[in-house]
Amino acid sequence: MNSKKARGNKPVKVQLELQELADLEAPHLEITRIDAKGNRHPVEIDGDRVFELDRRHSDDGSRLEVRSREHGEARLFRYESVLEAVNNGRWRLSPSVWRCWIGLWTCVGGSVEVCRSLIPRPIDVIADLEFGLRDSLRDLVRNTQDSRLFLPFRCSPVCHGKVEVYLRTCCCYPIVIDPPIIIRDLCEIIDCPVPPWPIPPRIPPLRLREEILADTEKALLKARQRRDGSEDRIVEAARHLTALMDADSVGEQKRYIEAYPALLHRFCQCSTRKVGETFLQPGGDFNHCFVRWPLFTPNCNYKVAYRVSQIQDGQWVTIYDGLAKNAFFGLNESAELRASLDAESCDTPPWPNPDGIQPFVALEQVGNTWADVLIHSTDQNGETSFAGPLQAADGLAVEAPPGGNPKTQLFEQPWATTLRLRFQFHPGLEDLGARYFRVRVVRINSAGAALSERTHNADLSWRKYYDDGGQLKVRWVPLQVDPASVGGQEGLYQIPYFDEALPWLGGQWHAHINTLDTNADNTPKMPNGRYLFVVDLFDAAGNRMEPANAGGAHNFEFRRLDGPLDDALANTSVVAQKALANLFLVDNTPAQGAIQALKVNGTTPSSANCQFLEGSATDELAIQYQAQQTTGYQWRHWVRLKQGLSGPTHYVSDAAFVANSAAHPAALSDAEMSGGSGSLTAPMAFGALLGSEPRCAFAAELVVQTKHTNGMGRLSTYDIHDPAAFALLIGPGAAGP
Repeated sequence: MNSKKARGNKPVKVQLELQELADLEAPHLEITRIDAKGNRHPVEIDGDRVFELDRRHSDDGSRLEVRSREHGEARLFRYESVLEAVNNGRWRLSPSVWRCWIGLWTCVGGSVEVCRSLIPRPIDVIADLEFGLRDSLRDLVRNTQDSRLFLPFRCSPVCHGKVEVYLRTCCCYPIVIDPPIIIRDLCEIIDCPVPPWPIPPRIPPLRLREEILADTEKALLKARQRRDGSEDRIVEAARHLTALMDADSVGEQKRYIEAYPALLHRFCQCSTRKVGETFLQPGGDFNHCFVRWPLFTPNCNYKVAYRVSQIQDGQWVTIYDGLAKNAFFGLNESAELRASLDAESCDTPPWPNPDGIQPFVALEQVGNTWADVLIHSTDQNGETSFAGPLQAADGLAVEAPPGGNPKTQLFEQPWATTLRLRFQFHPGLEDLGARYFRVRVVRINSAGAALSERTHNADLSWRKYYDDGGQLKVRWVPLQVDPASVGGQEGLYQIPYFDEALPWLGGQWHAHINTLDTNADNTPKMPNGRYLFVVDLFDAAGNRMEPANAGGAHNFEFRRLDGPLDDALANTSVVAQKALANLFLVDNTPAQGAIQALKVNGTTPSSANCQFLEGSATDELAIQYQAQQTTGYQWRHWVRLKQGLSGPTHYVSDAAFVANSAAHPAALSDAEMSGGSGSLTAPMAFGALLGSEPRCAFAAELVVQTKHTNGMGRLSTYDIHDPAAFALLIGPGAAGP
């Protein structure tokens, strides 16, 4: 049973699954339900990480906190989103979420969406604001972090782009807190009258709250007209003001201010630094993990901000800037970011239907990558075959451009990990009776002929809007079909045709092909090699539909995307076969690399663990290393040296920039990686490395990058980073270890 959408009042029994935990020691977890008022209610969880969720809390503003007993890191989840994510009794969390419960890692994340009014005329938007904004603000300020105020609206996930993550550290020292100054600063944001101070206890807090809401309404309308993106900042100020005005005493107000160091910016020393970046995932989600050290500092507070960018018209465009908005989130807070109206959502209508063009099916995207990047030197010549012999690059992504620079450009990339396929089902197919689709995975040889075949059959649900008494809400809709209802056909899925009235959310995929899946005996289901992902169509009774141009009885076509999607069909070609097959070369082989030894002035390289090298300024150092990727998909590698704490970084090698499997066709053993022969960096003089320093320690790092992609971007998980360290001294003695 698919339990993504809870029904009835029976508690949901959930097993928390930490994906890819492998041999790591599982953390001991504590789960707490936090209600809308901030009260904490422990949730019992057993040793197998099984617990129960009460469906009655799915719409009362509750959140679920999951914390590690050992490391204290906590993550917050919306209660209803956890219920929606439960599938077959399991709530699966990726390593980017649970890694912070294992050790020094801190993991943050959230989601990005863009919200647009369903009423395009400005006069209607203003009328709607005047009618419904007060109730929205009332709930917003009291209970939620949601800033979607302008109803009716439709929000779509933003799933194309990158997220930059910034860590802000604020260290505040014992001070005298002056609440009137804080309130005055907040009132500068929403232009509210500053009340007399201290506030007499006899003034009803409700009256103050209503005044704050009224002033916030005015400020939001002005911000909407300015289109300066300050709505979130205004709502945050209203939330703080409401809490301060509702406090029973000055002491409570001071404790509230101490809990939000951002209110004390004039008394705190804050620094902000970028700690990494990540890509948006299907559905608009993102996660990033980084090492934060030290884990705890007295009187210091840590928060993160995000900047989201998309490539539009060939350049990166910022669609959300948390630094500019001063919008920071707690480390255990799931950030829900609302992008500017310039953002391109994933919720796109189907291709147009030019007159005289038959309905068609085409592979449109693999992750965020358009399907025209697939390389094939021959054409599909059968239902599950390509004409052979196949060339070396067939099935890879991105053909090498003329004069392309392999050091700076990525091309001829193998496919790896999970591949998310999105097809284009032309709306005219619905009138022809097409109701279901099927995906088959066919392994082929170098001649393009089929070796084996299996039907892809996995759970698949899409999110869709629905009308709940005049309010737009979202629910999960399973797409897989019961074989008993379609004549016993296995692996059929409903075609989610475009629905203009109540659309599907964007950024969703028709198949998730996990190339790392294993059989019961732990052998890979998809060993490295070439595969065809084949799509078929079926009618409501489960009968396979074949196009007329392949001898079938239905007037539709299979098409292949050959070029950029700037016209509906101009860059497509017809595939006159009974099924549409797309060619992929799958490879999941990681890189290998190690720094092996140090060589001075041509002497025999030394692999000693601790090396203190003494010599003259003209003595020369070279580093011996191994860098390879045995199946031929290394992109580049280099060795860099960092001097001391704040000294310069030297890139001492990009020689043999791509060194794959020519010398080592098989993976090297540990002994071969730590010793034996290897490549040498270009020699560099002691004096050039030390500069003005007479002696210093150096950190060396070998970086080996591979080409692998899953369509969402290059997969850095198959890279190797191997560090080492040594010290140099210019002195009278001879150089040596």
